[in-house]
Amino acid sequence: MINNTPNKNNTENNAKKENWKNVWLLGTTSLLNDLSKTLLMIVLPFYYDSLGFSKSLMGLIEGLMASIGSLANFGTGYLSDKTKNARKYAIMGYALLPIARLLLIPVQTLYGIIFLRTMNGIGEGMKDAPRDVILTNSVNKENRGKAYGIHRTLHQIGAVIGTIIAFFFITSLTFQQIFLIAGIAVFAGVIILFFVKEKGKENGQQNKTLKTANSKENLMTLLKEKNFRNFITISAIFSLANIGVFYLMVRVAELVKTGNIEMVYVPFIYLLFPLTFAITAYPMGWLSDKISRKNIIIAGYILFAFLNIGIVFANSLIPMMLIFGLYGLFWSSTHAMLRAFTTDIVGVENRGKALGLYHAISGLFVFPGYIFAGMLWDNFGYIYPFIFASTIGIVCALLMFVFVNSEKID
Repeated sequence: MINNTPNKNNTENNAKKENWKNVWLLGTTSLLNDLSKTLLMIVLPFYYDSLGFSKSLMGLIEGLMASIGSLANFGTGYLSDKTKNARKYAIMGYALLPIARLLLIPVQTLYGIIFLRTMNGIGEGMKDAPRDVILTNSVNKENRGKAYGIHRTLHQIGAVIGTIIAFFFITSLTFQQIFLIAGIAVFAGVIILFFVKEKGKENGQQNKTLKTANSKENLMTLLKEKNFRNFITISAIFSLANIGVFYLMVRVAELVKTGNIEMVYVPFIYLLFPLTFAITAYPMGWLSDKISRKNIIIAGYILFAFLNIGIVFANSLIPMMLIFGLYGLFWSSTHAMLRAFTTDIVGVENRGKALGLYHAISGLFVFPGYIFAGMLWDNFGYIYPFIFASTIGIVCALLMFVFVNSEKID
């Protein structure tokens, strides 16, 4: 008894060191991907506008990207559980991203752009669930919020770097040159993934346990769990209104056209979003390990509702900067927390399927949400999609409070 205790502690400590390395490697890959994504997020609304696309068409392109990708997300989540080889599917997903972004350089037709943005969405979707499985399995439950916080912080540092690059070059580089930088950055992130090691591959006993448990539970069993089913339903409803930072940037682009905001300040406005997220992601992760993640998510939904009302009145530089800063706080209280909460309320053997299902259902409902927002904007004005989003935010906060229990499964 006495001799076994230190050996067990040493084994656990060594495992933690190896697994924390995974957290940092995955975070660095996300940093480079988000540097790339940020460049695209800042310039795409202006690029689409230069091609004469309506708000509805913009919503169709970006919504289709999210929804088609969500199907790939579910598939790789399921396969990650079944094969215990999450890294392979994460690499496959990330590998599509530089292709989709670099090909934006020669392709300028509507159908070509739809194809490439859909490919981008498939890559984004394929990588998310298996990456999250590796991240979740790399640390113990009491450190899970910290691991996700670190990951999201690095994610947003990449966005900050991308914003700084945009600030220096948005008025001097062409769209195609920015697409080139974006493609090279995410390609570097793919290379880093080859140094990630899965915990399950290093621990044969864990693989054995997972296989045994996996044989006893399947997707239908997961869906029969009332708490998980309620959570997924609420996430789907929220996705109808979560039109994301893309439509915020569309609004900024509109204000630039009307002369309310100068083009040179656009990266500054966007910077407040990733900067606030980077500052608050780790504290939110730490806090979620101490108190219920459910309460943090509810607070995030309420903040989302107030933010969307604020957008209606933000017609100049300072108010819009405040909106983007608070939007970063909303993301840190929901984006990573929702993923961590998903893994909390299911067993270890179903984490990949649960994450894949969460991403898939949420993503599928984003598509009609994006199109509906664009239609409201084109037909009635920019105010109405944000009022709709605010209403849904309040409804989801109430539903989460009443119908979802706090995490309880290791």
